Amino acid sequence: MKITSLQELKQISEGEVLEFPGFVDDKPFVARVRRFSLMGLATSGKIPNPLIMHAQRIFDNADMAMKGEKKLTKKENKEIKELENALLHEALVEPTYQEILDLNMDLSPIQKALIIEASQGETSRLNHFRNISTNIENIKSGKGIQQTPERNIED
Repeated sequence: MKITSLQELKQISEGEVLEFPGFVDDKPFVARVRRFSLMGLATSGKIPNPLIMHAQRIFDNADMAMKGEKKLTKKENKEIKELENALLHEALVEPTYQEILDLNMDLSPIQKALIIEASQGETSRLNHFRNISTNIENIKSGKGIQQTPERNIED
């Protein structure tokens, strides 16, 4: 096992270049996004304490609203926007979220959700699980498994 070098750590800290749905249909939005932890943001004061204490409830409310299962109150909408803004400012490295806002632009709700999801590592985690599920399918189908005459897989 090889120890992670400082150069590798530096590259990781600079974020990852990812493609998101664009501002116009035929041109994707490509940005550098860094990963972060909610707990790290809370302890560093980048997310106000009242928001972090209710973060799970805020995420649940946003999820239910997106599914049409709940109508948000003004207070819930404000909490979601505050938390979303804090996360986007932390996640976007290049261009920064502030640079986008300074151009009198904003991200679409889908762009925001995907950027926040990517900053939590969701996209790369899915690749890992895709590999695992492929291996499971191979096992179920018997691909790559040797059967000996004295044993049957179904036994």
